[in-house]
Amino acid sequence: MTLLEKLQDGYGKAQFYNTEEKALYGEKSFNCCEKICKGANCVYHLGLDENAQHVTAAFGGGMGIETVCGAVTGSLMAIGLKCCDSIEKNSNLKHDVSIPFLERVEKEMGSIYCRDLKPKHFGEDPTCYCDGAIMGVAKILDETMKELEEKEKQK
Repeated sequence: MTLLEKLQDGYGKAQFYNTEEKALYGEKSFNCCEKICKGANCVYHLGLDENAQHVTAAFGGGMGIETVCGAVTGSLMAIGLKCCDSIEKNSNLKHDVSIPFLERVEKEMGSIYCRDLKPKHFGEDPTCYCDGAIMGVAKILDETMKELEEKEKQK
């Protein structure tokens, strides 16, 4: 299952929570960053425990001020977890993966900024009006992760 498919199935939306998720999260849906990073953790087996995943909470809505989209930020968190064994400066993560990912989001979606993406990719769900942006970013993240896995296999 891809991250996009997981999100299309309702992942991170309160009305689709199972009993355990309802106990953890109540009746509130995940923000954009939480949906992407927590969903990526499940799909790509990134190894984040529930407590570590709380770091995503502060990045929704473009960090609350509509700057860099939380879905983009959550994707970069997932990419970092997948690609970096120690610290960024010991890797080519930024130049080989992060910058191309950001450039691709900008090219395909028109921006990496929440304030630009929300009106352009407005979702149908009134509980999460930026679902269109989240789904678009998830698709690009899935493709990026697939490319990374194929490179790993070639090594």
